[in-house]
Amino acid sequence: MSPSKAHRDALWAQQINSIPTVSPQFPLNKYYDLNFRLSQYFSETISNKKWDDAYCLGKRFLTIALEVIPKHPYYKATAYDSRRQESRVESKRVEKQLLHCISMLDAEALEREELREARRIEQEVSEGGERAL
Repeated sequence: MSPSKAHRDALWAQQINSIPTVSPQFPLNKYYDLNFRLSQYFSETISNKKWDDAYCLGKRFLTIALEVIPKHPYYKATAYDSRRQESRVESKRVEKQLLHCISMLDAEALEREELREARRIEQEVSEGGERAL
């Protein structure tokens, strides 16, 4: 299991209710526009190494692109062919960066665990409990 899985699950649990639902009255282009802005914010947070925020933004983008937008009644209309293709390309890019983000979150989780273990060992040694390492 990924070292950051529990942390990522907790982050996503805080975000899941902010995913929009499809409304046929809401123009499809607005969903695409919203997701384009999410993609931009995601890229900024990746560049700034804000891994928690990047994870949430990337996952939100992919959820909207792959689960929400395809439910819109006009999703398959030829008028949206170019937007649909742009979204597919952007989804692949975001997915690749999201995997990098997850690896960074995993590295941070391992580092935190190593620090906790080192502190625990230091405490045991300072308390006189000597264990073979």
